[in-house]
Amino acid sequence: MIADNTPDHTLFSKKYRCMNAHHFRQALETSGAEQFLKNVSKPILVFTGDPVNLPSLRSLIEQYNITSLVAGILIDDWNIAATDKTGLFKFFPNLAYRFSSIFQRNYFNNKHFPVNFRERKFKLSCLNRAPKLHRALTAYSLSQKSWFSEVRFSFYGMSSHGVSNMPNQSCDTEFINLLGDAGKKWIDSQQFPISIKDDQSWKTMDILGCHNPYTPSYSDTYANLCTESSVTDMVISEKSMKPIAAGNLLWMISAPGHLMSLTKMGFNFRYSKDLNGLYDSIIDPIERLDWCINEVDLNYHLIPNIWYENRAVLQSNRNWLLSPDFLAHLRSYVQDLL
Repeated sequence: MIADNTPDHTLFSKKYRCMNAHHFRQALETSGAEQFLKNVSKPILVFTGDPVNLPSLRSLIEQYNITSLVAGILIDDWNIAATDKTGLFKFFPNLAYRFSSIFQRNYFNNKHFPVNFRERKFKLSCLNRAPKLHRALTAYSLSQKSWFSEVRFSFYGMSSHGVSNMPNQSCDTEFINLLGDAGKKWIDSQQFPISIKDDQSWKTMDILGCHNPYTPSYSDTYANLCTESSVTDMVISEKSMKPIAAGNLLWMISAPGHLMSLTKMGFNFRYSKDLNGLYDSIIDPIERLDWCINEVDLNYHLIPNIWYENRAVLQSNRNWLLSPDFLAHLRSYVQDLL
């Protein structure tokens, strides 16, 4: 995740008290909740950016009877926002908005490298840092493929200090069971980062993340298998944006409806009749992960051809991310708040 995942105050701070969802929950659940509410002088706008259970967040607001005080909860899940009859949930992928803002500023200040749309060296990358079980299962599943040694791959491992930081996803037990003894043994052997040296030029964590979009694992790679922050709660972070910025084909290990939400942001992921992101609609996280990796496996050796056939689509996605119209499009979903 991004080190500083606080809300983008520049759009909303004049009218609202902007709060990260976790800080908002913490403030209400402490003994000082009553005092906190007394000191609120503006309507509260809650941002999500890390995995958040939205029904429990709504219940918390109802519990403290502060529905009238909360102007909205900005979420990454288009489907939930579109079907919410109360108007509480509003579609606004804040981390993606921040990424595009900074990416555009860097790009137009010439702090960028050209993107090669002619020929690339590597077929696939899959980059994993924060230890989470869906990443462990993805890493182990990929390690069983005959082509795994060719993948631009990083995995931080599941050392004891990392496990305690994992969100408690409802499917964690299933992931552990699916790993089996062989999988657990493999994961246990990865106690130190499997890093890629030329992808570690970053000095500090920032909006571009550990692997910025100009490193070879993006810029010299045809496709990216992205493991987002959660497979149960919708998070559209810099992890989803970097492959788009680099002109990669994109497969997602994420929450259901992730590609749909990205499509509502204006991107196109229909690469062919057969590669149309159908796995995105599968509700069960284990089945969805398995379906996605199987799709990668079936098409692995065809990736360069698929990329060549979709260069216009990939260039269009990248140009859209770099366009001020993209930011205006995202703002249009929250126009009533601005």
